[in-house]
Amino acid sequence: MSITPATPSEFEYELKSRSKARWVLVVVVIILLAIFVPPFISLNRLKGRLGGTIGEDTEIPAGGYVTTAPDFHRFADMLRRGGERDGVRILSPATIEAVQVNQTAEEPNTIWAYAEVMRGWPSFPANLGLGFFLRGEGTFPTPFGLLASPTTFGGFGAGSTAFWIDPVTDVTYAFLSSGLMEDSYSVERHMRLADLVHAALI
Repeated sequence: MSITPATPSEFEYELKSRSKARWVLVVVVIILLAIFVPPFISLNRLKGRLGGTIGEDTEIPAGGYVTTAPDFHRFADMLRRGGERDGVRILSPATIEAVQVNQTAEEPNTIWAYAEVMRGWPSFPANLGLGFFLRGEGTFPTPFGLLASPTTFGGFGAGSTAFWIDPVTDVTYAFLSSGLMEDSYSVERHMRLADLVHAALI
């Protein structure tokens, strides 16, 4: 089965030479030792490789995508619309519902254990769905904002990307940045920006 995009897409898993003039290089703005070492990521982005293995033909299923803000938003908005975009069914409504189910109950996300030590963060539920993070309930660091409804879901990348969908307020949010932060500071940046959006809704 093949899927034909509803409109031409600029979303890629490779750094194509044809779009090289439009690349925005990643710049480190906060340097700390944590999950990823920002200078390492930034340097290798500049060189177009990671440890000598990432180049124009490399695909990384868990990251490394290349896109534009409008296309990133189109992807997130397709999720808000129940899997449909521009009259084309991309995902079934059942799939969209399934990804929003909390698969981890009250289990903590141990990837943030370092932030508990380094930043004094509290332990909090992972709130992981199938391929997406969920807002859930409670007061703790979240890229979706403290004002987001518990059913808000989305994703965020290593220091410079985030998207979320709040089904209650019917809002789609997408954020791209070339300013690479250590991940815990990045989550706090996303949280502040998300809460500005939530607070502006009437």
